[in-house]
Amino acid sequence: PKMHRSSYGVCDLIGHSIEDVMGMGRMIHVEVEYEFRHQHQLDIDVDKIQRVFSNILENAVEAMGGKGHIWFKTREITAPDRPEKNFLTEVIIGNSGSFVPQENREAIFDPFFTEGKRGGTGLGLAVARKFCDLHGGSIRCVSDEIKGTEFVMLLPSSTDISRAPERPLP
Repeated sequence: PKMHRSSYGVCDLIGHSIEDVMGMGRMIHVEVEYEFRHQHQLDIDVDKIQRVFSNILENAVEAMGGKGHIWFKTREITAPDRPEKNFLTEVIIGNSGSFVPQENREAIFDPFFTEGKRGGTGLGLAVARKFCDLHGGSIRCVSDEIKGTEFVMLLPSSTDISRAPERPLP
């Protein structure tokens, strides 16, 4: 797929994803928390990574039955194996009230894999992995029966300093 990369703020991506997923007139009672420790924008194809964030958020809301906590965390990490871009932004999207068993944590990224969902094609996370890989990044699942489930993405950072989001995050 063709890539149209640009420098874009992670907070704006998160804001648009929340609007996409939670702005559909649903009855959702979710507390959202943010812990941002990034300083730069992302160097991404905005449409593709927007799709990744929305797919993960959609799954999170569904897994929690529309009630619980969702959190977003970011930090920058150095990548010594990438001298041309010496840091990546780690973006974590997590949710309470769901658990992915160890044996499924890789399989959930396979096309058509689905676990206990009504509807859904089993393509959302396969697309997410493909788009993260296209950017030279990665995505993985971390899950704990008490804490919940997190999707940890590594995405390329741009040299542009992060700006305040277009509008306040919910």
